[in-house]
Amino acid sequence: MNRPLHIPVTAEPSPQRQGLIIALVVALHVALVYAIVSGLAMRVVLSAPSILSAEILPTEQPVHQPPPATPELVRPALPAVPPPVIRITSGATRSSITVVQAPPGPVVAAPVAPVPAPKAIAPTPARALAGTHTIPPYPELARRLGEQGTVELRISLDVTGAVSAVIVQRSSGSDRLDAAAVAWVRAHWRYRPATEGGKPVASSVLADVVFDLRSAR
Repeated sequence: MNRPLHIPVTAEPSPQRQGLIIALVVALHVALVYAIVSGLAMRVVLSAPSILSAEILPTEQPVHQPPPATPELVRPALPAVPPPVIRITSGATRSSITVVQAPPGPVVAAPVAPVPAPKAIAPTPARALAGTHTIPPYPELARRLGEQGTVELRISLDVTGAVSAVIVQRSSGSDRLDAAAVAWVRAHWRYRPATEGGKPVASSVLADVVFDLRSAR
C-alpha cells in the first residue's frame, strides 16, 4: 500500500524575524563600508609624504684681499771711492823763468854826484792758490778696469795766474786718467802769477796727479 506523499510547507517568518534579518544585513553592510573606508584612510595617511623643511643658508660674502704691497726699490750703493793723492811740486824748483836785464848804458860824466841805481827786485815763481786746487774724482771706468798711475802735467799760466794750457808731460799709462787730470786742472786750478821786476808775468809749472787704486777701495 502506497503511502501518501507529504510535502512540507514552510511557514512564513514572522514580522519580528524579518526585521531582525534586515537589521543584521544592514549592520553587515555598514561594517563592510566602515572597514573599507577606514582602511583607505589609513593607507592615505601612511602614504602621505613627510613634511619637508627648507633652510636658507647665508651666502658667503667674498673676502676682499688687500692689494699686494708695492716693493720698495732700493738704489744699490756704489762703493765709496776716496780721492786720489795729488802731489804738486814746488814752483820754485820746477818753474823755468828767465830774467833779461838791459845792457848798461854808457857812463856819462856828470857835474854832480851820480844817483845810486835802485836795487833789483828778485823774480818770484807762480804759487798755487790752495782753495782752488781741489782733487779730481777717480774715473769710474778706470777704477773698474784697475787703471792707476801718476800723471805729470805742465801747466801754462797767464799774467793773472789763470791756467791757459795743460800738457801731459809724462802719462800715467791710461788715457782716461790723463784726460781726467787735464780737464780737472784746467777747469778748477788757479795760481798767484809769477813776477819779474815786481810785475806779473806768464809762466809755467809742473804738477803730479796720482791715481792709486789702494786708496780708491
